[in-house]
Amino acid sequence: MTDVSIIVVSYNTRDILRRCLQAVAAHCGDLRCETIVIDNASTDGSAAMVASEFPAVRLIANTDNRMFAAASNQGMAVAVGRSQLLLNSDAFVGAGTVPQLLGFLDQHPRAAAVGPKVLNSDGSLQSKGFAAPRIGLGLVRISGLNKWLPERLKRRWFARYFWDGNQAVMPDVLSGCCMMLRASAVREIGALCEDFYHGGEDGEWCFRARHAGWQVWFCPAAVVVHIGGASQARIDDAITLRDTVRAWETSFGLGYGIVAETLTCIYQAQRWAAAGLTGKGGAVRAPIVRELRLGGRKIAALARRWRGSRSAPAPTSP
Repeated sequence: MTDVSIIVVSYNTRDILRRCLQAVAAHCGDLRCETIVIDNASTDGSAAMVASEFPAVRLIANTDNRMFAAASNQGMAVAVGRSQLLLNSDAFVGAGTVPQLLGFLDQHPRAAAVGPKVLNSDGSLQSKGFAAPRIGLGLVRISGLNKWLPERLKRRWFARYFWDGNQAVMPDVLSGCCMMLRASAVREIGALCEDFYHGGEDGEWCFRARHAGWQVWFCPAAVVVHIGGASQARIDDAITLRDTVRAWETSFGLGYGIVAETLTCIYQAQRWAAAGLTGKGGAVRAPIVRELRLGGRKIAALARRWRGSRSAPAPTSP
């Protein structure tokens, strides 16, 4: 039986994808692994490179860019491993990473997913999983206080959010750049939600897993280096923020969606003010204004839905 199905989605990342696949081949140890690459209609020869240099890799070459969630689901649908490792093309597994993640799943039978410690290229910490966002933390981050608060205060007031990354914990959300899923849990919980444009689908899946009674774990012994953003040179922060808000709304309800959208608008207002102070003017401010108007309409729509849900008559028993 195949131990791990490694699923890599790529879009115009030929050279980085090569490095990713080389790391996978070098660091799977004695595990029985299959590697599946889903290429989202790259124009840089990524698919041809995989076919010629990695003949053992199963290649799915899409004719259009289906984005991360839908392409990942294509790979998950054909995977035969008892676990499925979702791996970004710009993420590089280290020695022992894949065996350690699988071993962690085997030791924790209620774990639906486990993620590694994610490092930047310079060795600094990028991600150790995340706690579900809450209003207090949102205000701290939007205001920038998280950059100025001493570590001891952050750990005292927001211990659930600022752990040091050196112990195994159960965060609410894992980084989607490298996330190992138990195949049986995927069959129960379902695939990734394809409604997200860029980001948020990993968090939404983790929320569903936890709500179904499964666990989500962070394993600090497993390490991955993640460049970040290679598949798309630049995605506007507003797009990622809006996908994150959608994940919060889906997981926590309309009221939380209103709060999250409001915090997003505050963030955009800060960007608008900063653009004026730096003299960047209309070219930078115009898209921010569009996002603020969109955010205002979204808040109004959510508020109407929220009021409607509260005023709806309660069901009566027969």
